[in-house]
Amino acid sequence: MSQVLDIDHCDLDIKSNSSSHHTDLFGEKRLIVRRGQPFNIIIHLKADNRNFHPDEKSFTLTVETGPLPRKESDTKATFGLSESTAETEWSASATSDPSGNTVSVSISSSPNAPIGLYSLSLDQVGQTTVLGEFFLLFNAWCPRDAVYMSSKKKRHEYVLEQHGQIFRGTHKRIKGTPWNFAQFDPRILDICLMILDANPKFVSDADKDCSARRNPIYVSRVLSAMINSNDDRGVLVGEWEEYSGGVHPGMWIGSADILQQWAENGPVRYGQCWVFAAVACTVSRALGIPCRVVTNFGSAHDSDANLKIENLYNEDGDRISEGDSVCVDHTILLSEATGELCLFVRRMRRPLWRYGLAKPDCEFGPERRISMRLEYDRYGSAITSDRLIHLSAITIDKQTIDYQKAEKTVVLDEPDIEIKLVGEATVNQSVTVDLTLLNPLPEALQDCSFTIEGAGLTDGKPITVKLGAVDAKQEAKASIEFRPTSVCSSVLLVNFDSNKLKNIKSFINITVNQ
Repeated sequence: MSQVLDIDHCDLDIKSNSSSHHTDLFGEKRLIVRRGQPFNIIIHLKADNRNFHPDEKSFTLTVETGPLPRKESDTKATFGLSESTAETEWSASATSDPSGNTVSVSISSSPNAPIGLYSLSLDQVGQTTVLGEFFLLFNAWCPRDAVYMSSKKKRHEYVLEQHGQIFRGTHKRIKGTPWNFAQFDPRILDICLMILDANPKFVSDADKDCSARRNPIYVSRVLSAMINSNDDRGVLVGEWEEYSGGVHPGMWIGSADILQQWAENGPVRYGQCWVFAAVACTVSRALGIPCRVVTNFGSAHDSDANLKIENLYNEDGDRISEGDSVCVDHTILLSEATGELCLFVRRMRRPLWRYGLAKPDCEFGPERRISMRLEYDRYGSAITSDRLIHLSAITIDKQTIDYQKAEKTVVLDEPDIEIKLVGEATVNQSVTVDLTLLNPLPEALQDCSFTIEGAGLTDGKPITVKLGAVDAKQEAKASIEFRPTSVCSSVLLVNFDSNKLKNIKSFINITVNQ
């Protein structure tokens, strides 16, 4: 007669499994594991249960994911016990405790299994017991997984790192902008699965879509489409001119707030290329796809596909065609799973300021240099969050009517934010940070504010303090209180915003003690 276990409860051994699967930063409330690697569960038996023998054939496990789990789609797998787990398919092995009160089961998933939320159940001679649920992610630590990375350093950066910098400016003046990816925020993984379930391919054929989630290339392409809200109610709405009714792209300092807003209210206004790429990086890392944000400087758009960048100007230097164009900087996403560049939104370079020039006559001979001073009152009204001034110079040979044109993009220096932590940061206890910024402009700043955010520091949400006006050459000051939620080494990001100075960012490293 086959043996039927009388089960009291099942312990998913979350703490131990999370540590070995590099998912401990997600917390200990749910079991989150990576595919192609064994994880352990402990089945506690009732006191009157007789000893269990691991070779019993009646012990059958079933894992299922998606709304229509099927073996043919690899969204359902049924397997019994073996002497040891296999490396290439779903399998399990078991050992019983000497006391006979517990059974430890080691379960290994296929390195090619679809990612997602799985249910785990035990069947004993037609009697089914639900043991629990677990999330299955891609596994950069597994050599048999398509996303495998051999470099420990790169795995840490491309999968585990929660903070980073997005490079902006020009190729001669590159500056890093700090960003909080926050892929381990407790709410982010659920939102990532919501994004996958909201994509049109899932809506039209859920079975096929869930089955295809075994392939990181497929998942990357779905994310590329869904981070942009065009046509499919994706995460972010792109905007480059008018920002009323939403958030200026330069004010974002992390992905968590954007993703949470999308989950609650739909498409979030507004984003530009670096915001799209940063949010896509967060979702990819949360799902286990190694990736990073890359900025390309001088990205050309060849509108007529003739492999030439052609722009026409009049004698005053004004563009007279809508032809090809070049972006000062364009931020994209590089996924190590595919080796492809996923372009999101193009940010076009546009004139920010125009200066009335005299037109001196120059004769042939030695090189002549003309110096001009750019006064603030001539360009101040056109300063954007990019803090770029695009300069053009044109020379005309009156005899041959030959034109020569030179261009240069000037990046304005930004003021520093002084950040001072008052005291030590302790988990679940309030701590204060003092912020100071000197207004460098010869006029007052209006609608000033400081915003802070940090993984494990601000409970996944930004904290903003509004200051009002700050006079010319005076300091903007604020003290902001926050309560760290976990013991960790983290980064506190700070953003300053006003009517004239936007996208001013800085950060400090913070260690939160027990």
